[in-house]
Amino acid sequence: MERNRGTSYRLDPPPDGSAVVGADMGPGSLLDARNEVVPFHGRIRELGTLTRWRDGTARMAALLLHGVAGVGKSRLAAKFVVESRAAGWTVLLARYGGGATDLRPAAGTTRLLVVVDDADRWPWPDLRDLLREPWQRTSAESRVLLLSRLTGWWWSSTRQRGADVGHVMSDLPLVARPEEHAESFALACGRFAEVLDVERPGSGPVHADSAFDVHLAALAAVLGAAPGSGRSDLVRHLMSRDAVPAGSHRLAEDFLAVVLLDHRIAAEESAKGLATLVQAARRWPHLRRRAETMFTANPALARTASASTLLALTEMSSIPLLRAIAPHVFEERRFTGDVLPAVLTRRLVEHAVANGADPLEHAELYGMLAARAALAELRDEALTAAHRAVALYRELAAPETSEHRPALAESLGDLGLRYVAVRRPVEALVAAGESVALYEEIAADDPDSAPRLAVALEQLSSRCAAVGRREDAVEAVGRATALYQELSARGPGLFRLDFAKAGHQLAVRLFDVGRTSEASEVAGRAVTAWRAVAESDPRFEPEFARMLARIGMVLRTNDMRDEAIEVVEESIVVLRRLVAVNPRGFEPDLAVALVSGSALLLEADRRSDAVRLADEAVAVRRRAAESGLPDDQAALAAALCHLVTTSDRFEDRLAAAEEAVVLLRRSTAHGVELAMALTSLAGVLLYDRRDYEAHRAVDDVLHITRRLPRQLLVVEGPRLTSAMISLADELSAVRHHGKAVELAEQVVAIWRDLTDPAAHLYALHRLALVLDDARRHDEARDVAHTAVVLWHLLRTPEDLTADIGYAEALAGYARFCAETGTGLDHALDAAHRAVVVARKANSSPAGLTRALTAVDLVLDAAATPS
Repeated sequence: MERNRGTSYRLDPPPDGSAVVGADMGPGSLLDARNEVVPFHGRIRELGTLTRWRDGTARMAALLLHGVAGVGKSRLAAKFVVESRAAGWTVLLARYGGGATDLRPAAGTTRLLVVVDDADRWPWPDLRDLLREPWQRTSAESRVLLLSRLTGWWWSSTRQRGADVGHVMSDLPLVARPEEHAESFALACGRFAEVLDVERPGSGPVHADSAFDVHLAALAAVLGAAPGSGRSDLVRHLMSRDAVPAGSHRLAEDFLAVVLLDHRIAAEESAKGLATLVQAARRWPHLRRRAETMFTANPALARTASASTLLALTEMSSIPLLRAIAPHVFEERRFTGDVLPAVLTRRLVEHAVANGADPLEHAELYGMLAARAALAELRDEALTAAHRAVALYRELAAPETSEHRPALAESLGDLGLRYVAVRRPVEALVAAGESVALYEEIAADDPDSAPRLAVALEQLSSRCAAVGRREDAVEAVGRATALYQELSARGPGLFRLDFAKAGHQLAVRLFDVGRTSEASEVAGRAVTAWRAVAESDPRFEPEFARMLARIGMVLRTNDMRDEAIEVVEESIVVLRRLVAVNPRGFEPDLAVALVSGSALLLEADRRSDAVRLADEAVAVRRRAAESGLPDDQAALAAALCHLVTTSDRFEDRLAAAEEAVVLLRRSTAHGVELAMALTSLAGVLLYDRRDYEAHRAVDDVLHITRRLPRQLLVVEGPRLTSAMISLADELSAVRHHGKAVELAEQVVAIWRDLTDPAAHLYALHRLALVLDDARRHDEARDVAHTAVVLWHLLRTPEDLTADIGYAEALAGYARFCAETGTGLDHALDAAHRAVVVARKANSSPAGLTRALTAVDLVLDAAATPS
């Protein structure tokens, strides 16, 4: 199977594990570990470690097998592949070749092992695509074995990024085994002599650094090399038999090293030639000198070399060379997000620190290091660098009149970002608060610093919201919005866009704390500001349309349906205009806005208009799905699922649901989307009283969701579990209580595993309601009690005094106690607290009514003679 940009995927070695050998094989083929001319031996402990890793409990796992060139990584991996096939694993070998696109195993694959050779030579986008391949989003159990010479920051970046997409990451170092070299040499001599049909040599092994060097010496001895020959002489002897080695990177590097012993021969300056030169330079000192001379004389070679080549060069070269290539590396967009700029910056920083550079230069370098490390997802390393930058700026800014206070304030803001990246929100809030305090002092002396203060306030608002300090979040972004409004009045061209963005965020924060009327007014001003930005500069029309759609959803969430319809309809108008110019670029956004508008119109009892927009969304998605790409077909399936909820014609609903399921079953890539489509189909089947088929669809939903990767559920969990809860309600309504409870219990399990307290509490509340509908009142009461206990564990008493969710939990628990006639004293206290909290939290009329009803139910139950 060929990837579009060159990287090939093939089963290798042959499925039966046999080697293809013959007397006409050149040195490269004889020494290629994949051909296994010399039988595998030793490495029992490492093979056992790989086996235990493969058979572990993780659904997705990746392991780095690393060591110097020739130590035996490929031979061990080849043996592991053979054993894995014998154990029933489907194996795919991914060899570096310059790119990566779509990759799929055969349908029905349940256990997949992907072996990635030369993983350190892959451009990060290609390696990311492989780790994110659609088959990783299915229920298949997968393992990714990465082979690499490098570790260090390259592996740290890969490890953190792999964990982000759901892999359990680990590594296994492979070191040389000199004690096994004598046995390896004898075995290799015998096997090579047998294959080449020559007499076996009687000489003993020469000194060797790795398993490959042992085999190299053995093959040269079999071919008649003089005993005791040095490595260069051994390679020359093999070159006399095969001047162009095939298959083995290591042998090609050694051949090049011997050729370039002649200084009259110039090294090839292509990307491939430079890669071979630099990789070989790790073992051949004269090549290191040759590489340094070439790149120092012509630093622009950095624009030809690959990232992996430059990374290897950076790790082993002198500072003058690094300074020469640094401008080319930092300016090249293809290195954005790669670990190379971070490692190069680290080397320069280490040199500057060791040579006593100026503290200000130190601080600036650490700031750059933090930023470049963060781009490469080196989150821990970026945090360490940011800490160092802040410490240095703090020393520089110690005098009260210091000119370095702005730099300290900016570095504190950056430190907050680094804390966010490592999920330490409290420390991020502290850093953001100190940054704002500094900018306030600076702005008092220098009004031109107001824009920086506004940015710092926006950051502070986000940090406050992350730790639940919602009122503080409103205050901070409110101050930022006011500053931008003043700045925009003085310079509309410079700050109007900032004012529009801040106003949007302020509206969201105001809605979050229940200040609905203020939020609505601010949202209107934000829309007006955005409209002015888009009218003055058409480049911002796409962002304006997307913002309108987002504002519409916020308004909808806060029961402001008419206002939401108005802004979403405007979004649709703008997007239709953009689609006319660039269909492929804006049709996805238009489809999303159409579905949102359709849902709003349906809620407003404008079904015919809702169906019209839903049909248009399906038509837009169907045009894109003609590409045949799985993602486009999944988007079409999602639009069809929305049509199921919108159409009032049963035949149309059933056809849409069935088509969505068929589209998604063709692909193994979209487990969440398939589960969503199945919930829609189950609902339609229940309506048609096709209970058996509906139950089968529910069972499929349960099976799929139990095997979805955790990382995917973190993103998709809210909409998936919402659909599952809705289906549970439908099942309860037609008295299919068993399946309803199963679905609700699965939702609880999902959020418990994801350790999302708010979602877990809501899931418990819904499970209690489903159990109550099933007349399992005691269980419903126990679940509701668990939810109340968790509220007390997860929130402070101050937070609980005005939390609508807590009020709902208390009211539910009180109601279930009343139904079972147990714990009525505690239930009455809970019901009264529910009323108090609901009033203080400005709960909706329906929410307050539920709390008051719970009080009445408990009082009635207490008055019953029994």
